Amino acid sequence: MIEKIWDWEKMNTKHWQEPADEVYYYLYKWSTKSSKKILDLGSGAGRHSVLFAKNDFDVTAFDISENGLEILHKKAQDFNLNIKAIKGNMTRLPFGSQTFDFILAYNSIYHTDYEGVIRTVYEMKRILKDNGEAFITMLSKDDASYKENFDNLISENTFRKKEEDGSYWPHFFVDYKKVRELFKCFEIVSIKQVEHYDDTRSFLHYNIHIRKEAAEYESSKMASMF
Repeated sequence: MIEKIWDWEKMNTKHWQEPADEVYYYLYKWSTKSSKKILDLGSGAGRHSVLFAKNDFDVTAFDISENGLEILHKKAQDFNLNIKAIKGNMTRLPFGSQTFDFILAYNSIYHTDYEGVIRTVYEMKRILKDNGEAFITMLSKDDASYKENFDNLISENTFRKKEEDGSYWPHFFVDYKKVRELFKCFEIVSIKQVEHYDDTRSFLHYNIHIRKEAAEYESSKMASMF
C-alpha cells in the first residue's frame, strides 16, 4: 500500500486556499440536519474545515500531514473556531463505528493505490452513522494526466505524478464502472463527471454523493434477493 505526505507550506496558490464551489452545495444541504458532526477526511490546510466550522458544524479534520494540521490550527485560532485536528492514516481511522453524520473527502482518498482506496472506503462506511452521507471526489480516467503518466504506473490504475510542491504523489484513477464498484456498499445518490480549471490546465474528476443505508434496510434488501 502506497502513502505520501504533502508539504502544505509549499501549497500556497489560491486554488488550495479557498473552498471548492461544489462543497457549498453540501454545506447548504447538510446544514438543515439536526445533527451535524462532520469529518473532513484529508483536510490538508483546512479550507473546508474552516468553512463548515464557521457554519456551526461539529468539525473533525483528519490528515496525514502535520504541517497541514498546524496551518489549520492557526486558522482555527484566528477565527475562534473549535475544530478537532487529528493526524493519522485514512486507511486506519481512529474513530468508533457510526461516529459521523457526514464525511467530506475532497481530492484526498485517491492519493494512494487500489488497496489503500478499498481500505479507506471500508473505514468510511464503518464510521458513518446509518443514513449518513459523504461527498467524495475521484480522478477520472478521461483526464489527460491519466494517459500522460502511463510510464509511471506503480499499481492498478495508480500512477506517480509530480505535484506543485515538487514531490511525486500516487494518483488513483477511475471510470464510471470502477466508481460503482468501489462504492457498491453504499446507496449511490449521484455520480457526476466534472471539469475544473486552474491557471494552467483543466482537470476531470468524478463528484460522488453516497449515503449509508440503515442496517435493517440493508438486511431486508439482501433478503429480497433470495
